[in-house]
Amino acid sequence: MEKVLKFGGTSLANAQRFETVVEICKKEQPKFVVVSAVAGITNMLVTIVESLKNNDKEYAKHVLHEISEIFVDIISECFYDIDYINKSQLILANHYSVLNEQLNKTSFDENIILVQGELITSKILHLYFGYRNFPVLLIDAQSIISVDKFGNPEEKLIAEKIAEQTSKFPNQVFLTQGFICSDNFGNICTLGRGGSDLTASLVGAAINASSIQIWTDISGLHNNDPRFVDETFPLEELSFNEAAELAYFGAKILHPVCILPAKEKNIPVFLKNTLKPNETGTIITSRTNQNGIKAIAAKDDITIIKIKSARMLMSHGFLKRIFEIFDAHKISVDVITTSEVAVSLTVDYKGDLSPLSDELRQLGEVKVVYDQVIICIVGEGLIFDGKSVRKILESISDIPIQMISLGGSKINVTLVTDALYKKMILNELHTRLMKISYVA
Repeated sequence: MEKVLKFGGTSLANAQRFETVVEICKKEQPKFVVVSAVAGITNMLVTIVESLKNNDKEYAKHVLHEISEIFVDIISECFYDIDYINKSQLILANHYSVLNEQLNKTSFDENIILVQGELITSKILHLYFGYRNFPVLLIDAQSIISVDKFGNPEEKLIAEKIAEQTSKFPNQVFLTQGFICSDNFGNICTLGRGGSDLTASLVGAAINASSIQIWTDISGLHNNDPRFVDETFPLEELSFNEAAELAYFGAKILHPVCILPAKEKNIPVFLKNTLKPNETGTIITSRTNQNGIKAIAAKDDITIIKIKSARMLMSHGFLKRIFEIFDAHKISVDVITTSEVAVSLTVDYKGDLSPLSDELRQLGEVKVVYDQVIICIVGEGLIFDGKSVRKILESISDIPIQMISLGGSKINVTLVTDALYKKMILNELHTRLMKISYVA
């Protein structure tokens, strides 16, 4: 019964949360513990990077000082033994020195800056586990998690590296960092924001874990976004496919790509609340426990690109040419709809779309619409449920919709609308669909 437990930043926000994490681990007896940086730290490190890019070194130093103060407070509240205090302060001083060195370089390394939060957090937590009589072995995620030249995890190599570690220390509990990895040259890099979920899933798949537990500050995945909708509730169970769709289209509790390694090994994933560890949360498995609408998610900062051309009519290869242009610019498409002479696509690309638009104009008229939101309604067998689809369409009858996608997946209906309608449409759908469709 080898378990992998992942704790996000909110689960490690202060000394009290550190204590809770240790108590959960004592109860669950995991084989691997994966941790993010203390809540807010990675955002602050991103701010340092942006400040350095803007040549504002003084503000970067100010933020660095704030980071140090957060960890000083945690250390002072976690430890009452001078030996542990000194060891923790030395950890902080060493990593503070690394960050300070980057601040004073003419050419800084963004990855080195971004990983420091997880490194400091994991090392102090490692000491705290020992302090609380639950010894763990800290291993650097860079030594076990790697990606290829395209940034994709090298799952076979990861499994080999983890097997090597576990065979050396068969009775040991391991602690490692979340989004840290090594690139194809062996340099330190990251899996991106939220990558800790992916690390937990990769580790779980590598050791054929009995379960993967994702611990956050919310009791499972809710049937709608509780920040915008009242009376939401956590779902007791979801299929891997449902969870993957919801994560990709905006459910913040879960990283979009972390489901796949668990799904391939059929390892159940639990979404649990560190603040309320006795609550059931959500379990994600291969089972399809009920058809019909389960949940709604929203993905922000979406841009629609519309291409209109009479040359598209009955033209072989037109769509291929469009996607070749997107591929050349390394921009992914979320949703696509087509008609005889027009194509509409959505992207969540944050960079400058002008070069892409200019190249697409060689094919036809191009219109770019910013500040859109994707609303995704998910449930097993949804597209075969005519009543539910009809109710979805009735719910949005008074709201301007830019795009509708139905049939790309058997389990979702996707809507694209102006961001200003987000709260309205989430509530309309919740009132008309969720209160009668599924009871947890």
